[in-house]
Amino acid sequence: MIGLSGFYVEEAGIIHPTEAGLTVSPARAAGTVVVPSSKSHTIRALLIAACADGISHIANCLDSADARSCIAALEVLGCSVEETGRSATGVSLAVTPPPGGILSSRPEAEPLSLDVGNSGTTLYLLAALAAQREQPVTFDGDRSIRSRDAGPLLKALTEMGATLTGGPRAPFTLQGPLRPGTCISFPSPTSQFLSALLLTAPLIPASGPDPEPTVLEPQVLHERPYVDMTCWWLEAQHISLERQEYQRFIIPPGQHYQPVRTSLPGDYSSATFWFAAAAVTGGTITVEGLEPEDVQGDRKVLDIFSALGCTVQWHRSDASTPAVSVTGPITRGGTFDLNAMPDALPALAAAACYAPEPVSLTNVPQAREKETDRIDVMTRELTALGALIEEHPDGMTVKPRKATCSGQPPLEGGTLHSHGDHRVAMAGAVAALGAAAPVRIIDAEAAAVTYPAFFAELARLAPGSLLPGRTEPPAEGLA
Repeated sequence: MIGLSGFYVEEAGIIHPTEAGLTVSPARAAGTVVVPSSKSHTIRALLIAACADGISHIANCLDSADARSCIAALEVLGCSVEETGRSATGVSLAVTPPPGGILSSRPEAEPLSLDVGNSGTTLYLLAALAAQREQPVTFDGDRSIRSRDAGPLLKALTEMGATLTGGPRAPFTLQGPLRPGTCISFPSPTSQFLSALLLTAPLIPASGPDPEPTVLEPQVLHERPYVDMTCWWLEAQHISLERQEYQRFIIPPGQHYQPVRTSLPGDYSSATFWFAAAAVTGGTITVEGLEPEDVQGDRKVLDIFSALGCTVQWHRSDASTPAVSVTGPITRGGTFDLNAMPDALPALAAAACYAPEPVSLTNVPQAREKETDRIDVMTRELTALGALIEEHPDGMTVKPRKATCSGQPPLEGGTLHSHGDHRVAMAGAVAALGAAAPVRIIDAEAAAVTYPAFFAELARLAPGSLLPGRTEPPAEGLA
């Protein structure tokens, strides 16, 4: 056991920050890392498995707070989720749905309450599925979840036949059943609204010999690659779906999900922080476990780092898994549309502080509706460290300081508050690596939402970045 400032290192290599935070010192980052599994893939796989007829075996699931929140909610709905194996990047799970699946219930059954923690993906996707149950199901979560507006999704579900109590923010209660044959036009400022309806629509029971399909027509749609990911899962499940680009989706009712048997890919959103660390410090970081052709929208961050002047190189052979290396430093600025990858904004904002030219991150208004208003939070927190940032309604422009042009660190150090946002916490650590003085990150334990081992890997890849200090007991695991 090794004590470091404000966190604890287990023998398994997991560092658990405390609420008091931790201090990250300037250090060069370099080496090879295997990132955890994709959260987006994990939660979709778990929900499909929970609705399937039979036992699913899913390898390399993400083991994080968000994934545990999803599992806990499924267990309340009658699923059995058993850990069957573990690796450095994830866990293998056997998912056994209750008889009839999680959508089956009786109107007279006792109401259920689900706590989704901090997981917005679980909230939206599972709410649409649970809206088919004839038993009332109440959804709630932490303070961040209670601040999110689910109004467009809830309105769509009521138009499909669900009964709603409460809303548009959690807590709210939904009760089915849903009916087929509806045509729903709705805004989807987060792609999760559309993904939620796409997952539930095929499972609506068919009525009559020639039932009408459900038609979904999103009027506003951000984060389109995540819709592609949902459609990828539906295709893998052999679900019949007619799609007209992103304007219209026609889904026949009366379909079924099959048990899931697959291994999930690594997470580009998590890898983005290591790409940014290499860009900030001028090192080379190689990330293993990513699929070059994955449908994850954050795959395009590699194009952004290349445009910023970093060297990006894929390594692939028949004898090894794919790996990609990013080598810094940043030598150029530019303007980048983040609409398809809002989760990349915190890491890119941190990296942009080290660019010799202005960097504009644009067309990402939905970043204001995540765990925090990430545009506002990253602007305020990085400015407090010495950055020059102009905030826009849909993004930000990070401008170089004169010190940057003269070879001095652009950030001064100080204190950064994560506001309980996992991506802000990790972005703060990346920003600290190139600063003139250490940065203390308050509420750094938020990183465990998607990347429990992040600070352990930071200590390994950037030796000297974490200052010695007291130890604290570890957080609980998945078991």
